[in-house]
Amino acid sequence: MKCPSMNLKLAFAAAITFMGCSVPAYAQNAEDVMHPLDLSEPGIYSNPAVEMWKDLLDKANAERKGNPATSGLVPGYVFAKEFKDGDTTVLASVYRAWDMVCDNGPNSSTSAVDWGTCPVRVKITHGGGSRIVEDTVCTTITALVDASNGLNDKNYAAFIPKVGIQFNVASKGRYAKECTKLVRLDKAGPAAVKPDKVAEASPPPSGAVTAVYSDTQGRTCKQIASESEFSHWSCSAPGGRRAQFMDTGLIAAVRFGDSTNTELEPGFQVSGDMIGKKIEWRVRDGKPFAGILRHFTRDADDNPSQVLVVTKVNGREACHIGYINARSKNANQQAAEIADNTAHTFKCGTDRPVRIGNPQIRLESGE
Repeated sequence: MKCPSMNLKLAFAAAITFMGCSVPAYAQNAEDVMHPLDLSEPGIYSNPAVEMWKDLLDKANAERKGNPATSGLVPGYVFAKEFKDGDTTVLASVYRAWDMVCDNGPNSSTSAVDWGTCPVRVKITHGGGSRIVEDTVCTTITALVDASNGLNDKNYAAFIPKVGIQFNVASKGRYAKECTKLVRLDKAGPAAVKPDKVAEASPPPSGAVTAVYSDTQGRTCKQIASESEFSHWSCSAPGGRRAQFMDTGLIAAVRFGDSTNTELEPGFQVSGDMIGKKIEWRVRDGKPFAGILRHFTRDADDNPSQVLVVTKVNGREACHIGYINARSKNANQQAAEIADNTAHTFKCGTDRPVRIGNPQIRLESGE
């Protein structure tokens, strides 16, 4: 692929700084992989992620001890992922058991499905106190019992600050869309666990949120520059804003904020139509606080991909706060939830955008 012949920084009125033609590719985020814990490892039961399952593990081990066929075998697997949110620690732990704790559904030797629905516990610790949220999520262990699937079968957990944890599974080399699940941190914990001092989630500002739509082409837009390999235009948006767009045919950019914020809204590699025809603005008290726009981009193998990009807007500032696979189930709803629940606390330039549903987007930045 050739580099764009035009310097985009100059072409976009010094508004965007690109990093040459080496564009990083995003597959499923490696940092979101849940780590398997070996229950046969000495001292593993003191690991906080395993300790959470003491009730079920003690019961399973007692049953195995009394059965000669299973005595000495580990009672399954535990997968864990820890997150930090300021002075709060969030520890997600999934128990994939061999017994009836998990629902393996229609799985069989001929089934295309090799994951089961297993219990998950999320421990939120803050200020010396903690509480536990319980739910069930999809879990795969194929890679652990068949090393040839090591690169194709993984469990993922992505943290959405103040909201919850998005769980999903890569199974037999494909993303299991039906497994995407958000476990909210504000769910009530089990009766056996007494809530203690916990982090107070910062609630969204008061006032109803409405969706307002604006065009990315047409009569509400005006052309700023147009050359053989470059186009730059802007369109009106709610609250007196203007959204700016740029396209070189290979690299494109969308700007909702002030043109001086060069590092917060990265460009991306284009595929097909570049962007959707409409922007969904999330509006509270007549002021837009976030925008959602479909990007037609490319994956790591240069195949076409569609991603919903959620952008926080705050006065003259704007930055990406979420990427959602546009083909995921309820993708639009998930994008709206990210906007409504996290835009008010998201720190541009510091916090990392949430990624849901294996979004494949090739950005012109090192993010």
